[in-house]
Amino acid sequence: MRVSRSLPWTSRVGVACAFGGLLLLVLSVGLPTARADSYTDIQKQQIQVHMGILARMQKDPLPPKKEFELVYGLVAKANERDRERHRALVESLVAKAREAQPKSETKAQEYLKVAKVYKVIADLNDQIVKGYDAADQSKMDQAIEGLTKAYAQAEKILGKPIGRDWFTPSETEECAFTEVAGRRKAAQQQQTPGRR
Repeated sequence: MRVSRSLPWTSRVGVACAFGGLLLLVLSVGLPTARADSYTDIQKQQIQVHMGILARMQKDPLPPKKEFELVYGLVAKANERDRERHRALVESLVAKAREAQPKSETKAQEYLKVAKVYKVIADLNDQIVKGYDAADQSKMDQAIEGLTKAYAQAEKILGKPIGRDWFTPSETEECAFTEVAGRRKAAQQQQTPGRR
């Protein structure tokens, strides 16, 4: 098993610990309603897991394997689902290219170009799942980085964003700290009435 002792957010544990009981408040209250609407269910779960890990680090850090499972488990689950969806999309695009071939070579090539990008994406989804199964954080991080680049390439080709419903570990970290900061600001404003 290859699990790094330093997951992406551990450098900010000191910052989180400074919030003390506020983290526990965030865990019990949940995500702010203003932002929660913009998160998918998987993203909400990822943020709550991340905040739970940070809160626990103050008292009793999790074993690296358990921390890996919590942080990367949802990512692997989402990529397992996405892998099948992207493979089906590749098959569909190749079929459309075959249908378009006799009528328009250009259209067929466009379908194949998009199919190639989604094939790369499906392969990276697979690498993420295999990295999780092997408990190899490094392999997962490399595949996640490649996936974000492949998504950017697909967006250029398609001319529109193609989003995903899950966060990378570093995106989860950023969102969790944003949520904590928002809660802290709201708590401070409640303590000092009349100030906004």
